[in-house]
Order: sequence, then C-alpha cells, then structure tokens
Amino acid sequence: MKHLAPIPLVKIIFALVVFLMGAYILIAQSGIFYGLLFIAAGLRLSMRQGIEIDLEKKRYRHLSSIFAIDFGSWQDIPNIEYISVFRTKQKNRLRFFVAQALTEKEVFKLNLFHSTNKHIEAYVTETIEDAFEVANHMAMALDTEVYDATKE
Repeated sequence: MKHLAPIPLVKIIFALVVFLMGAYILIAQSGIFYGLLFIAAGLRLSMRQGIEIDLEKKRYRHLSSIFAIDFGSWQDIPNIEYISVFRTKQKNRLRFFVAQALTEKEVFKLNLFHSTNKHIEAYVTETIEDAFEVANHMAMALDTEVYDATKE
C-alpha cells in the first residue's frame, strides 16, 4: 500500500515548465549553472512525500517520489498495538508571489501505534469509509485492533 500527498495540477505544470526551461538552457544556451539550477527547481517542485507499507513482508518506508520514481529505505514494522482512525484538519498554504492564503479541510488519518505511545502515520483520506476500509485491512494483516477516535 502506497500513499503519497497529492500535488495540485497547476504545480505539476509549473514544475514541468521549469524543468524543461532548465533542459533548454543547459542544451541550447550552454548555461550549465542556470540550466542545472532550473532542472533542480523543477524536480523539487514535483517531489511528493508519503509512505509505503508492505504488509506481506511487514515493512514500511517513508518515501519521496519524483516523476513516479520512489526513494526511501525500508524498515521493519514494529509490533503494532493498535490502529487509530481520527478526524483532523489539514492546512495548506497557497502562495503566489507576495499574496498567500491559508486553506484547511477535514481529513481522516490512520496511525499505527507501537511502543506504548509512538506512532507511524500510515494513511490520509477525505472520507471516513475509506479510512476504515484501509484500517480494517491493515488490522487483519497486522493482527491488531482498530480504535475509532473520530467521535471524540
């Protein structure tokens, strides 16, 4: 199971334009420094963060993904005591030059708790049904219980 943070379409298009400008500068203009700078900026703008969980091998990794190429090192899943599903607000900051706006939306997060109070954030979704479907699937694979913290 892999979960990556979504990127707005506008940001993807902007990242692609910056990347292509860098490639053009690097190849056609022989501007190595500026070409590499624009390519690096385009790659950074297109980077997504997330988590991948392999329930069969009982391992997980925090990953970064650039143009569908994933990076991250695998770690064994510790002994999971329970899985918690809870409701929270996700804040996004939108910037355009000097103007900025804060938006927030309600989401449901799924955490895997281990070692009494430590947790691994495993999944984020906008629907409670999806959250519990994934939580129940993981609970069955990890032989643990699901705790419903959405009503508190």
